[in-house]
Order: sequence, then C-alpha cells, then structure tokens
Amino acid sequence: MKPPVRIVDIMGDLVAKTSAKLLTYLQTIDPLIKGVHYQYGHYNDIKERLLAKGKIDPTARYPLVVLFEDFRVQNRTPGIFGIADIKIMVLCLTKKEYTRQQREEKSFKPVLVPIYDELFRQMKLSGKFMQYGPFRHNRIDRPHWGDPAIYGPNGYLFDEVLDGIEISDLQLQTYLNNCVTA
Repeated sequence: MKPPVRIVDIMGDLVAKTSAKLLTYLQTIDPLIKGVHYQYGHYNDIKERLLAKGKIDPTARYPLVVLFEDFRVQNRTPGIFGIADIKIMVLCLTKKEYTRQQREEKSFKPVLVPIYDELFRQMKLSGKFMQYGPFRHNRIDRPHWGDPAIYGPNGYLFDEVLDGIEISDLQLQTYLNNCVTA
C-alpha cells in the first residue's frame, strides 16, 4: 500500500525546492541565510520549535514558510485526495525601528517576494495539483507582523520582529495515488 498524500509533506517538498533554487541569491543578501525553512502546525507549536532551534542555531529559522493548521480538506470525488483550503505565511526577520519603506527595500523586495514567486512556480511545476496556475488565493503583505499595537498584548506571535506575506484561501486539489504497481 502506498502512503497517503499529505499536503504538509507536499508543501515541505515545494519549500525545499524553492530553497535550493534561491539559496545562492539569498546568500548575496545575507550570507548567514542557510536556506528557506519550513514549519507546519499550530501557532504555539511552531513558536516552541522555533525557540528550540534558535537555541541551537539562531540562523536556522528564517526566512521561513509556515503552513498553519488546522485546515479544511473537502473530499468530494473518488480518486482525489481533496481540496485543501490552506493558509501560509512567508516570513523573515526584520528590525522594529524600520519604516514601511525600509521594510519594502530590506524584506519584501529582496527576500519575501522572490520566495513567494518561486514557491508558486514550484507548485505549478510539481505536477502534484490538478490545477497548473494561476493558483487563486488572497495575499496580504504584513509588515511588522505580530505588532502588539495590532495583535494586542500578546503581539509578536513568534517572539521576534517579522515581516511577512500571508497567503490565505489557497485551495489546492491533489490526486490520491491509488494505483497498485508491481
């Protein structure tokens, strides 16, 4: 029996390919970047894993693509895994004192947008989805994501000052490989 198709695994593969494609470029921006990292789960779970990683190697966390759970998967057609309705964040470290214009020049243009674009390119090339793009979704640029002024006293959801691109209402339809091969 073949293992089931899992969106969290597919996204991990896509992020790994995105990282491989962009690593040399990203290291020209910041030589400490080791790749585009990937996490999935609930906010608090991801936060704890990032804190643990930060104690071992502070450079092994960002830039980061996060697939937030729980997400709905509609199962309607036999032979299809379903339609997953997911939310993703593409995040990078920033500085609290940066202005919006500085964030555009230091985070969005050189780091976040290239990762966003390459991730969608990898989705299109993967053959894992029944659509080949464009992938309909909502995009929100989130400068200073987790700001206490916006998110209340708990602000800074990951205990760091981050800029990000939120991708929501992304519906991905995947095949379920139910063919038996000898």
